[in-house]
Amino acid sequence: MQHGYNKESKVYGRSRLARCAGIIAAILFPTFCIGTIAHAADEIQVYTDDINDPGKAALELHTNYVIEGRRDPSYPGELAPHHVFNLTPEFSYGVTRRFELGLYLPFSHDVGNSSGYSNGIKFRAKWLNVGEAGDGFYGVNFELSNSSSLVSEDRWNAEIRPIFGVAQGAWSFAVNPILGLSISGASQRPEFKPAVKIDRNISEDFKVGVEHYASLGLLDNMVGAHDQSHTTYLVTDFKAAGYDFNLGIGRGWRNADEQWTVKLIIGGIPLGE
Repeated sequence: MQHGYNKESKVYGRSRLARCAGIIAAILFPTFCIGTIAHAADEIQVYTDDINDPGKAALELHTNYVIEGRRDPSYPGELAPHHVFNLTPEFSYGVTRRFELGLYLPFSHDVGNSSGYSNGIKFRAKWLNVGEAGDGFYGVNFELSNSSSLVSEDRWNAEIRPIFGVAQGAWSFAVNPILGLSISGASQRPEFKPAVKIDRNISEDFKVGVEHYASLGLLDNMVGAHDQSHTTYLVTDFKAAGYDFNLGIGRGWRNADEQWTVKLIIGGIPLGE
Protein backbone atom coordinates (compact mmCIF):
# COMPACT_ATOMS: atom_id res chain seq x y z
CA MET A 1 0.00 0.00 0.00
CA GLN A 2 1.23 3.47 -0.78
CA HIS A 3 2.79 5.61 1.92
CA GLY A 4 2.42 8.71 -0.24
CA TYR A 5 4.24 9.48 -3.46
CA ASN A 6 6.34 7.07 -5.41
CA LYS A 7 8.17 7.72 -8.69
CA GLU A 8 4.95 7.62 -10.67
CA SER A 9 2.89 9.75 -8.28
CA LYS A 10 1.24 13.02 -9.26
CA VAL A 11 0.05 16.00 -7.30
CA TYR A 12 -3.72 16.26 -7.11
CA GLY A 13 -5.75 19.39 -6.45
CA ARG A 14 -8.46 20.18 -3.97
CA SER A 15 -11.15 18.76 -6.21
CA ARG A 16 -9.44 15.37 -5.94
CA LEU A 17 -9.32 15.66 -2.16
CA ALA A 18 -13.02 16.49 -2.06
CA ARG A 19 -13.72 13.45 -4.22
CA CYS A 20 -11.61 11.30 -1.90
CA ALA A 21 -13.56 12.57 1.12
CA GLY A 22 -16.76 11.53 -0.61
CA ILE A 23 -15.36 8.07 -1.27
CA ILE A 24 -14.31 7.70 2.37
CA ALA A 25 -17.75 8.72 3.59
CA ALA A 26 -19.49 6.38 1.17
CA ILE A 27 -17.41 3.42 2.29
CA LEU A 28 -17.37 4.09 6.03
CA PHE A 29 -21.05 5.04 6.47
CA PRO A 30 -22.30 1.44 6.05
CA THR A 31 -19.64 0.37 8.53
CA PHE A 32 -21.22 2.41 11.34
CA CYS A 33 -24.68 1.09 10.46
CA ILE A 34 -23.81 -2.58 11.00
CA GLY A 35 -24.68 -3.84 14.47
CA THR A 36 -21.69 -6.05 15.27
CA ILE A 37 -18.32 -4.45 14.75
CA ALA A 38 -15.13 -4.71 16.74
CA HIS A 39 -11.65 -3.51 17.46
CA ALA A 40 -8.47 -4.58 15.67
CA ALA A 41 -4.93 -3.24 15.24
CA ASP A 42 -4.43 0.40 14.26
CA GLU A 43 -2.48 -0.70 11.15
CA ILE A 44 -3.10 -3.95 9.27
CA GLN A 45 -0.57 -3.77 6.47
CA VAL A 46 2.37 -5.58 4.89
CA TYR A 47 5.06 -3.08 3.90
CA THR A 48 6.17 -3.36 0.28
CA ASP A 49 8.25 -1.10 -1.99
CA ASP A 50 6.42 2.20 -1.38
CA ILE A 51 8.23 5.29 -0.17
CA ASN A 52 7.71 9.04 -0.56
CA ASP A 53 9.82 11.05 -2.96
CA PRO A 54 12.24 13.46 -1.23
CA GLY A 55 10.48 16.56 0.08
CA LYS A 56 6.99 15.09 -0.42
CA ALA A 57 4.45 14.83 2.41
CA ALA A 58 1.37 12.62 2.24
CA LEU A 59 -1.52 11.22 4.24
CA GLU A 60 -2.71 7.64 4.45
CA LEU A 61 -5.92 6.62 6.25
CA HIS A 62 -6.09 3.22 7.97
CA THR A 63 -9.47 1.87 9.02
CA ASN A 64 -10.54 -1.53 10.24
CA TYR A 65 -13.60 -3.12 11.64
CA VAL A 66 -14.07 -6.59 13.13
CA ILE A 67 -17.38 -8.25 12.41
CA GLU A 68 -17.04 -10.67 15.33
CA GLY A 69 -14.43 -10.30 18.07
CA ARG A 70 -13.45 -10.98 21.64
CA ARG A 71 -15.89 -9.46 24.14
CA ASP A 72 -13.89 -9.77 27.38
CA PRO A 73 -10.80 -7.69 28.29
CA SER A 74 -7.53 -9.64 28.36
CA TYR A 75 -6.16 -7.35 31.11
CA PRO A 76 -7.73 -4.80 33.49
CA GLY A 77 -8.67 -1.60 31.66
CA GLU A 78 -8.50 -2.97 28.12
CA LEU A 79 -11.12 -1.89 25.61
CA ALA A 80 -12.38 -5.30 24.50
CA PRO A 81 -12.39 -5.77 20.71
CA HIS A 82 -16.10 -6.31 20.12
CA HIS A 83 -18.02 -3.27 18.78
CA VAL A 84 -14.97 -1.02 18.25
CA PHE A 85 -14.03 0.75 15.00
CA ASN A 86 -10.46 2.04 14.39
CA LEU A 87 -9.36 5.03 12.35
CA THR A 88 -5.67 5.95 12.09
CA PRO A 89 -4.37 8.88 10.03
CA GLU A 90 -0.74 8.35 9.04
CA PHE A 91 1.34 11.36 8.00
CA SER A 92 4.58 10.70 6.14
CA TYR A 93 7.46 12.75 4.73
CA GLY A 94 10.21 11.74 2.30
CA VAL A 95 13.56 12.92 3.65
CA THR A 96 15.77 11.33 0.98
CA ARG A 97 15.23 8.86 -1.84
CA ARG A 98 15.57 5.98 0.63
CA PHE A 99 14.55 7.48 3.97
CA GLU A 100 11.06 8.42 5.20
CA LEU A 101 9.54 9.60 8.48
CA GLY A 102 5.98 8.95 9.65
CA LEU A 103 3.51 9.84 12.40
CA TYR A 104 0.36 7.90 13.40
CA LEU A 105 -2.58 9.23 15.41
CA PRO A 106 -4.77 6.20 16.17
CA PHE A 107 -8.37 6.53 17.36
CA SER A 108 -11.03 4.01 18.40
CA HIS A 109 -14.79 4.35 18.50
CA ASP A 110 -16.75 2.05 20.80
CA VAL A 111 -19.98 1.83 18.85
CA GLY A 112 -21.83 -0.06 21.57
CA ASN A 113 -21.24 2.71 24.09
CA SER A 114 -21.05 5.57 21.56
CA SER A 115 -17.64 6.54 22.96
CA GLY A 116 -14.48 7.66 21.16
CA TYR A 117 -10.91 7.29 22.36
CA SER A 118 -7.44 8.44 21.41
CA ASN A 119 -5.03 5.51 21.43
CA GLY A 120 -1.86 7.55 21.85
CA ILE A 121 0.75 8.41 19.22
CA LYS A 122 3.26 6.47 17.15
CA PHE A 123 6.41 7.57 15.32
CA ARG A 124 8.24 5.68 12.60
CA ALA A 125 11.38 5.90 10.47
CA LYS A 126 11.78 3.79 7.32
CA TRP A 127 14.83 3.07 5.18
CA LEU A 128 14.11 1.29 1.90
CA ASN A 129 16.19 0.35 -1.11
CA VAL A 130 14.22 -0.46 -4.27
CA GLY A 131 16.11 -2.07 -7.15
CA GLU A 132 15.33 -2.06 -10.83
CA ALA A 133 12.37 -4.05 -12.15
CA GLY A 134 12.69 -7.62 -10.93
CA ASP A 135 15.62 -6.86 -8.61
CA GLY A 136 13.47 -6.77 -5.50
CA PHE A 137 13.56 -4.44 -2.52
CA TYR A 138 14.75 -4.50 1.07
CA GLY A 139 14.79 -2.20 4.06
CA VAL A 140 13.71 -1.75 7.66
CA ASN A 141 11.08 0.27 9.52
CA PHE A 142 11.41 1.34 13.17
CA GLU A 143 8.42 2.38 15.28
CA LEU A 144 8.07 3.86 18.76
CA SER A 145 4.60 4.21 20.28
CA ASN A 146 3.13 5.78 23.39
CA SER A 147 -0.10 3.79 23.72
CA SER A 148 -3.31 4.21 25.65
CA SER A 149 -4.00 1.62 28.36
CA LEU A 150 -7.20 0.85 26.42
CA VAL A 151 -5.23 -0.90 23.68
CA SER A 152 -1.91 -1.86 25.31
CA GLU A 153 -1.03 -3.13 28.76
CA ASP A 154 2.33 -1.34 28.46
CA ARG A 155 2.63 2.37 27.78
CA TRP A 156 5.82 2.40 25.65
CA ASN A 157 6.33 -0.10 22.84
CA ALA A 158 8.68 -0.47 19.89
CA GLU A 159 8.67 -2.41 16.63
CA ILE A 160 11.43 -3.41 14.25
CA ARG A 161 10.04 -4.40 10.84
CA PRO A 162 12.48 -5.73 8.23
CA ILE A 163 11.09 -5.44 4.69
CA PHE A 164 11.92 -7.85 1.87
CA GLY A 165 10.22 -8.48 -1.45
CA VAL A 166 10.40 -9.21 -5.14
CA ALA A 167 8.19 -8.72 -8.20
CA GLN A 168 8.31 -11.03 -11.21
CA GLY A 169 5.93 -10.46 -14.08
CA ALA A 170 2.38 -10.12 -12.78
CA TRP A 171 3.28 -11.57 -9.37
CA SER A 172 4.80 -9.89 -6.32
CA PHE A 173 5.77 -11.16 -2.88
CA ALA A 174 6.70 -9.33 0.33
CA VAL A 175 7.59 -10.48 3.84
CA ASN A 176 7.92 -8.47 7.08
CA PRO A 177 9.51 -10.58 9.88
CA ILE A 178 8.39 -8.17 12.62
CA LEU A 179 9.81 -7.98 16.14
CA GLY A 180 7.61 -6.28 18.75
CA LEU A 181 9.07 -5.09 22.04
CA SER A 182 7.51 -3.69 25.22
CA ILE A 183 9.85 -1.01 26.52
CA SER A 184 8.01 -0.11 29.72
CA GLY A 185 6.68 -3.56 30.59
CA ALA A 186 8.10 -6.15 32.96
CA SER A 187 9.24 -8.36 30.08
CA GLN A 188 11.35 -6.67 27.43
CA ARG A 189 11.92 -9.77 25.32
CA PRO A 190 10.92 -9.37 21.65
CA GLU A 191 7.88 -11.10 20.19
CA PHE A 192 7.97 -12.52 16.67
CA LYS A 193 5.06 -11.37 14.48
CA PRO A 194 5.74 -12.17 10.81
CA ALA A 195 3.53 -10.87 8.01
CA VAL A 196 3.54 -11.90 4.34
CA LYS A 197 1.76 -10.80 1.17
CA ILE A 198 1.46 -12.30 -2.29
CA ASP A 199 -0.57 -10.69 -5.06
CA ARG A 200 -1.12 -10.68 -8.79
CA ASN A 201 -1.81 -7.90 -11.27
CA ILE A 202 -5.15 -8.31 -13.00
CA SER A 203 -4.80 -5.00 -14.81
CA GLU A 204 -2.58 -1.94 -14.54
CA ASP A 205 -4.60 -0.49 -11.64
CA PHE A 206 -6.05 -3.62 -10.04
CA LYS A 207 -4.47 -6.43 -8.00
CA VAL A 208 -5.79 -9.32 -5.95
CA GLY A 209 -3.86 -11.15 -3.29
CA VAL A 210 -3.54 -12.68 0.14
CA GLU A 211 -2.02 -11.23 3.31
CA HIS A 212 -1.22 -13.33 6.39
CA TYR A 213 -0.40 -12.05 9.87
CA ALA A 214 0.91 -14.25 12.68
CA SER A 215 2.01 -13.91 16.29
CA LEU A 216 4.30 -16.76 17.30
CA GLY A 217 5.26 -15.76 20.84
CA LEU A 218 8.60 -14.65 22.26
CA LEU A 219 11.49 -14.85 19.82
CA ASP A 220 13.53 -17.02 22.21
CA ASN A 221 10.56 -19.14 23.33
CA MET A 222 7.94 -19.52 20.61
CA VAL A 223 4.61 -21.03 21.58
CA GLY A 224 2.98 -24.14 20.18
CA ALA A 225 0.58 -24.07 17.25
CA HIS A 226 -2.48 -24.04 19.50
CA ASP A 227 -1.41 -20.81 21.20
CA GLN A 228 -0.26 -18.97 18.10
CA SER A 229 -2.29 -16.25 16.40
CA HIS A 230 -2.95 -16.44 12.64
CA THR A 231 -5.14 -14.19 10.52
CA THR A 232 -5.49 -14.39 6.72
CA TYR A 233 -6.89 -11.63 4.51
CA LEU A 234 -8.18 -11.76 0.97
CA VAL A 235 -7.25 -8.33 -0.40
CA THR A 236 -7.47 -6.15 -3.45
CA ASP A 237 -5.29 -3.15 -4.27
CA PHE A 238 -6.64 -0.69 -6.79
CA LYS A 239 -6.63 2.94 -7.88
CA ALA A 240 -9.71 5.16 -8.00
CA ALA A 241 -10.12 8.94 -8.29
CA GLY A 242 -6.33 9.24 -8.27
CA TYR A 243 -5.89 7.49 -4.92
CA ASP A 244 -4.62 4.09 -3.79
CA PHE A 245 -6.92 1.64 -2.02
CA ASN A 246 -6.23 -1.55 -0.10
CA LEU A 247 -9.45 -3.35 0.79
CA GLY A 248 -9.59 -6.70 2.52
CA ILE A 249 -11.55 -9.13 4.64
CA GLY A 250 -9.72 -11.36 7.11
CA ARG A 251 -10.37 -14.44 9.19
CA GLY A 252 -8.60 -15.33 12.44
CA TRP A 253 -7.81 -19.01 12.92
CA ARG A 254 -6.72 -19.39 16.55
CA ASN A 255 -8.39 -18.73 19.92
CA ALA A 256 -9.38 -15.06 20.31
CA ASP A 257 -8.62 -14.53 16.61
CA GLU A 258 -11.76 -16.43 15.66
CA GLN A 259 -13.23 -13.31 14.10
CA TRP A 260 -13.92 -11.66 10.78
CA THR A 261 -12.22 -8.33 10.12
CA VAL A 262 -12.76 -5.78 7.36
CA LYS A 263 -9.99 -3.30 6.61
CA LEU A 264 -9.60 -0.35 4.27
CA ILE A 265 -6.50 1.76 3.62
CA ILE A 266 -6.64 4.90 1.46
CA GLY A 267 -3.25 6.23 0.36
CA GLY A 268 -1.64 8.58 -2.09
CA ILE A 269 -3.27 11.65 -0.52
CA PRO A 270 -0.78 14.52 -1.02
CA LEU A 271 -0.26 17.24 1.56
CA GLY A 272 0.69 20.52 -0.07
CA GLU A 273 1.74 21.18 -3.61
